[in-house]
Amino acid sequence: MNPTSTMPAKTITKSRRRTIRRRFWLLMLLVVVLCLAVLVIREPLAKQELLSFMDDVGQHIIYFQTTHKRLPTQNELLSWKIYSRNAGLESLDYAPTKILPDSPEDTILLAMKEPRKFHFIQSGHAVLQIDGQVKWLTPEQLAEKLRDREKHYNAAQFNPTQ
Repeated sequence: MNPTSTMPAKTITKSRRRTIRRRFWLLMLLVVVLCLAVLVIREPLAKQELLSFMDDVGQHIIYFQTTHKRLPTQNELLSWKIYSRNAGLESLDYAPTKILPDSPEDTILLAMKEPRKFHFIQSGHAVLQIDGQVKWLTPEQLAEKLRDREKHYNAAQFNPTQ
């Protein structure tokens, strides 16, 4: 026994182990909370970056359309230099031939091919409508909008107005 201490050596060791164990679990809890906080912050930022990327593509399409009086082809769109950490031009589903002069304003011009999956916010697709609006749609909403676009296109192809 240590003459300066009133506690026996075994008790000090058990107390020290208990303290170390508590500190370890407290540290583990802190790490988990920090990881969750990073995810909670990063997901909305990634979603916003995708929407911003889609808006940039939309601005390029509008400029191209006013300059050339037509929508760009797929190859022309892919040749543009628009960068994003979360998406690329090759990840876009773009079908300019399905867009008709009388298409409704909320017709989807282009969309992300694959939905972006998130843990804390709603997963979905960034889309650009003909009217220039950029929206976030669930996979179900996108499928419905694409069906509507296809119906409008097919109706115009099979029932052309004279």
